[in-house]
Amino acid sequence: MCWPAASARRRSTRGALAEPGRRMTRVVFRDAQEFKAWNDTMVEKYDIERFHDHPSPFVRYVEGKRIRRTFALLAPGPRDRVLEVGCGAGHLLKRLPAGRRFGLDLSESMLRKAQRRVDPGTLLQANAESLPFRTGAWERVYCSEVLEHVADPRAALAEIERIVATHGVAVVSVPNERLINTLKAVVRKAGLSRAVLRTGPDDYAMPERMDDEWHLHTFDLKSLLDAIPRGLRVARVEAIPFRWLPLRYVARCEPADPRVAVEPRPRSWLAALSSRWGDGDLRAVRRRIREWLRVTPCDRMLDVGCGAGELASLAPADYLGLDPDAAAVGRARHRYRRDARKRFRVADAAAADLPRDFFDVGLVRGTAEPGRASLDAIARATRGPIVLVQPAGTSLESLRASLARAGLGVDRDAATREHRILLCRRGAPHR
Repeated sequence: MCWPAASARRRSTRGALAEPGRRMTRVVFRDAQEFKAWNDTMVEKYDIERFHDHPSPFVRYVEGKRIRRTFALLAPGPRDRVLEVGCGAGHLLKRLPAGRRFGLDLSESMLRKAQRRVDPGTLLQANAESLPFRTGAWERVYCSEVLEHVADPRAALAEIERIVATHGVAVVSVPNERLINTLKAVVRKAGLSRAVLRTGPDDYAMPERMDDEWHLHTFDLKSLLDAIPRGLRVARVEAIPFRWLPLRYVARCEPADPRVAVEPRPRSWLAALSSRWGDGDLRAVRRRIREWLRVTPCDRMLDVGCGAGELASLAPADYLGLDPDAAAVGRARHRYRRDARKRFRVADAAAADLPRDFFDVGLVRGTAEPGRASLDAIARATRGPIVLVQPAGTSLESLRASLARAGLGVDRDAATREHRILLCRRGAPHR
């Protein structure tokens, strides 16, 4: 973990920081040596080696999913250099291809353990709040379960924003401390601590509240989104292990285009989580899509950002749904397992190798404006009308400009309470 040195006399306070978390513990130290001694004690007490081999199947499942989704959202290319900020003992770093992976941490003991898993020449001792790299140096950067430990999460995130290349990706994850503490309390009150969390005398030391001692900051989804710099566009947020049990949040961030005005963050946790929609607004959007696309029994339909196939029923014939979320695609496949005409793939449009002019109608939806490569691929593959559905706060001018670069004009636009809807097609005049 990355642990910054602080100054002044050591003390513990509640609510010393109003941001980014809703409730925090702040420990301040006289000097760096005192902090290092305390940090070494914490590293030994909460042995990261034992945590990754936790005896609880539930804990291992949650952490395993968090790691898998972190790498899925990071999606490094074969030539991308990847940096882990707060690499700890190298448990995540070792999963990446050798030669393109690099890690840094402030803890010497953590780095010594990491050297057993990765090339020592790719490890560096450094502070997350002052990264020793030039601006835009890294194609991929991730920081998993670290921000709750640093003195100033905003400073660490600002440094991550600085070092990510303009075409790069940053992924950060944090624990949802309030829900975790509530779950622990319920399990403990039910007398199931040993069975569920394996908190016996010989098991991993799991305190009742991590924010009582080792976590300096407490996050939820709102405070995480608020802490992310405006220069990073939040492209996707996932709840781990489930949407209805968000014990962890993993966010994929991309550098915002400086030519485009920065738009507001998603207004609710529901709007921030992948491409899942509220039922009431979904009905209004569905009516508008049906009215504008006028899908016939012979039409082939492309649905980009299909989620769990909520709108696949709009296509009576051939349908292809694309989504980078493997879990959502799995649910969609299960839902339409008896309909051979409904196909779903784990991919985004840019990487899906879509055939030119194959689809008659298209549907594009999500919580972030689609990238240029994706829009180009969708425009090439769809010869008929395309409906684009975005969050209500999305800039219409920004969307029009992005569509124009892909050769798409806007025929109509409409808005519901939570979404903006555009009808576009190739060669249509801009209105």
